[in-house]
Amino acid sequence: MGYDMFIEQIPAHLANEKEAVSETEWYKITEEEQLYFRFNMWGMSNMRDHIAQILQWNLEYKDVEDDVASEGFVAGHKLCSNDGWLVTPRECLVIAEYLKDNPHKDDYSQSFMDFCLKGAECGGFRVY
Repeated sequence: MGYDMFIEQIPAHLANEKEAVSETEWYKITEEEQLYFRFNMWGMSNMRDHIAQILQWNLEYKDVEDDVASEGFVAGHKLCSNDGWLVTPRECLVIAEYLKDNPHKDDYSQSFMDFCLKGAECGGFRVY
């Protein structure tokens, strides 16, 4: 169990490749291109605790870009379930900027920051 996160929009330079390669090869590409990130339950819990200052709670549950991102927050409910929530490009930037200034002691902080930066460029990411 855990949280599988996928970039929302495949970058243009990879659009044709997905159909042209095997599933195994595509999985390798998603890792190399940072189109996928996974936290186990413990890892996501630690990350949520670490970025708690930028999480906003008690928002209306919606799958659109929340105003809180422009205020420097991320809709916290999106990182609490694997129901396919869209973490928007603005929210990705908020997370990445926070992690840049406040790296987590564990080694996955830089990788998650890089994933969030990719999400900011590619329509955000979904949490499954």
